[in-house]
Order: sequence, then structure tokens, then C-alpha cells
Amino acid sequence: MEEEQGEILVNKDELKHKVHSIVSSTLMEKIYISPVELLMKIGVLSAKDYEDWRFGRVPYLEKVCKTNLSKLSFIMKELRAYALENHLKSSWTAYNQRPLNGQAFCIHILLTLILRRFILKTFSR
Repeated sequence: MEEEQGEILVNKDELKHKVHSIVSSTLMEKIYISPVELLMKIGVLSAKDYEDWRFGRVPYLEKVCKTNLSKLSFIMKELRAYALENHLKSSWTAYNQRPLNGQAFCIHILLTLILRRFILKTFSR
């Protein structure tokens, strides 16, 4: 996999295979996978950037993803395709932002394109 300026440069066939492989292996380890977890395992989202988003230091998740919106959209579409092919059930997951003062509140996620619909879903067997 080639990387240039932090962006993952993979063709769609390679990316599809990578998504399906990661989802399959993760579901063998445990019975669910979330889109955020998939993005971290692919290398599009770092754990630090995820935590920065959760703590409100980053306004929206796409800002810290190391690829473009087209590839993020493709990754989410492939996650959904895998879930449908394997009869996985989706459930809604609330991602709570933790402000620095310690009070928890539900974040208004400013997601675009396909991410808006799928980032809050977790797929399980």
C-alpha cells in the first residue's frame, strides 16, 4: 500500500478486499465491528485523532481521516455490502463527545455523504 502525504492510495479492488478482510477477521475475534473501528484498522483514522474528535478538539471526523471523501464513502459502502452479503444486523451506536470539563453530552456529528448514514451503525452477527 502506497502512502503520500498521509493519504492512502489504493485502487478500489484492493480497498474492497482490505475492507472485507478486516471486517471478516474482526468478526472472528468478536461479534461486532463499528465503522470507526474499521477506519482505524484500515489506517485512515488514528486512535489519537479519534480521541481528539471525541473530546471535541476536532469539529468533525472527516477532518482527521487520512483519505478523501470519495474513499471514505467507498469504505462505508463496502462495509454495508459485506454486512448485507453476510446477513449481519445493524444497530445504532451513540458516540458521545467528552468535553474537557468532564461533562458528557451527545455530539452533533457533522458527517457528509455516506458517512452520515453509516458512521453510527455497528454491525454484528
